[in-house]
Amino acid sequence: ELINFFFLGTVISHKTEKTAAHAFAKVIALRGGMKRANSLTEDDACNSALKAISLAYDAIALKGARFAVAGGVEKMDGVPDLFVRLGLTNPVPGPDFGKLMAGLADKVAKERGLTRKELDDYAYGSYERAIAWQGKHRFIAPVRLSDSLTVERDEEVDKYRVNEMFRKAISNTPTYPESEEEGAPRCSLVSPLNSAKYASGGGLVLLTDEEGLEELKVDPLARVLGYFEASGSEPKHFILKPEEAIGEGLAALGLSWKDLDHIEDNAAFAVGPCLLMKERGIERNRMNRHGDAIAHGHAIGGTGGSLAVKAVDISLQDGDKYYAVAVCHAVDEGGAMFFENPYA
Repeated sequence: ELINFFFLGTVISHKTEKTAAHAFAKVIALRGGMKRANSLTEDDACNSALKAISLAYDAIALKGARFAVAGGVEKMDGVPDLFVRLGLTNPVPGPDFGKLMAGLADKVAKERGLTRKELDDYAYGSYERAIAWQGKHRFIAPVRLSDSLTVERDEEVDKYRVNEMFRKAISNTPTYPESEEEGAPRCSLVSPLNSAKYASGGGLVLLTDEEGLEELKVDPLARVLGYFEASGSEPKHFILKPEEAIGEGLAALGLSWKDLDHIEDNAAFAVGPCLLMKERGIERNRMNRHGDAIAHGHAIGGTGGSLAVKAVDISLQDGDKYYAVAVCHAVDEGGAMFFENPYA
């Protein structure tokens, strides 16, 4: 009854779930007991959930709402692979028309001087860090799938065993084809094991103001400082947009890159975080500190929600003051949300 707005990011599920094909967010809101929440389904590719959280932030800051729930969810299980790949194909006429996003990221990686070893080493570190953090994240809600099965852990991470054999497997994994065309050339650098995997999942956050905190008699977990976007017209540059969005946010907030104690980048491909670290001088421990979608999977429209929850948890455990969540998405866009730890 308290929730004024519910914003839900999704790209796949609202097109494939037959029981909630129309007014997807409203159906979820009612199932969740939010009977009076004005609801909106946000479909903004991989940035859907983060954009949904920004809409909730705006509803409170600009529209006088007291409580808003936002984030994203995606159920990838059982979805035809071709259906997903079509959404990962460049539809814009030009020299890169028809290329998969892996092919676009590969092209930028070569232009910017990255190597296969850099991407593979980063990916191995992602698996290693995610495994080390398994069981330490505090905000994973148990999901009951049946009377006998409840998921309480990040199942994707449990698949991997980091050792020398796995490191060699990463290095020896064939790269993606650049496009879906038969006989298409293969990428030089980008492979399935240095890229994110499809995953079901998501995350939601509750936003309110000072009066709302007093009403609920709770302490805040984080303070949202702002949300910023970057957009362009060159499809291959989607992988660069998190850096641009973060840069715009830092300038607007009067912060510097050094002020960010932690960045959660969606890491659809290792190219993104590797370029951020290389071009902005960011240490590995400030970039996706406890692994990323390369290890725990990419829930497409739900990823921004899970990353926001994860980033808040990390900041509280590690004492980070300022941190950002950034997401790249087709076609040549990205978003970044900035947070402050009220206890650091």
